[in-house]
Amino acid sequence: MEKVKKRKSFTRSYRPVVIWLEDLEEIVATLQETTKDVQISTDDYRFTTVDEVKEHFGPKTQFAMEITSSAPYLRLQLTRLWVELYVSPDPQSAKLFHEIDGVLSRCQRSVFYRYWLIVPSMVALYSDFVFPKVPATVVISGLGTVGAFWFLWVCFVKMRRCAVIYLQRRSESSPFFERTKDQLLLLLIGGLLGGVITFAGVVLKERFYPSAPTVNAPTQP
Repeated sequence: MEKVKKRKSFTRSYRPVVIWLEDLEEIVATLQETTKDVQISTDDYRFTTVDEVKEHFGPKTQFAMEITSSAPYLRLQLTRLWVELYVSPDPQSAKLFHEIDGVLSRCQRSVFYRYWLIVPSMVALYSDFVFPKVPATVVISGLGTVGAFWFLWVCFVKMRRCAVIYLQRRSESSPFFERTKDQLLLLLIGGLLGGVITFAGVVLKERFYPSAPTVNAPTQP
């Protein structure tokens, strides 16, 4: 009797990713060393090298791309809604998967781009109504409002920019504040609105549901 070792496929989904030109080149170079028929596809075009992609699109940022190869079959889907890597069963599958996975893992956005953020945000947002006599809860509620706006930004990224592919090297990119000014402005506006909404909520609560006045016990003569 001989035990048959079954080969298995590998698959993984990722958080939103930001891929630079050097990351894309590393992924394709790894595939070309191990697999055959490497192809890079967009919605309307198909390429065989990263240089062809760069020549056609120039520095224009992409939000959808698929990279495939054969022997073993590999498919990397980079879309607005999800990022997923699949490698079919083959003697080279494990090695190939872990090499590509290493590149994608470091390209992932931070853990704050996960939906769990809504839980502490909502708890903080309504803490002032649950514990109305604790002054610190006003600040906590304001932070919760900011967190809620951040959660909305995370939802936008996950639904529209799960994959962002910059066809330029990181060293050639514009400064951080220039690249992220829109996001920073959104967070600033969200923070200001959160503070205003929190203050207005406190005022309205005191107007319609005033806190009971503290009555000091009479002192003995």
